[in-house]
Amino acid sequence: MRTIISEKLYPVKYDISKIVFGNIVMVAVALIGTFRRGMTVSILSAAVGILVILWLYKREVKSLFSLSKLSFLRLKVE
Repeated sequence: MRTIISEKLYPVKYDISKIVFGNIVMVAVALIGTFRRGMTVSILSAAVGILVILWLYKREVKSLFSLSKLSFLRLKVE
């Protein structure tokens, strides 16, 4: 409800489907890690969950790495 109101007041164009899908992936990984007995299955589900989240937000991850690369180069020049 707050997201709908905030989009009316300050139009940012949030991608709600990305947020919902990311939350579903995180809850699924948490449930698998909580209720499965095998450590291997928990670790594999966590790795798959991280990869799915990184794929889901690949544009943001790329911009984060390019920003950190630029700031590192700026520090190197100084």
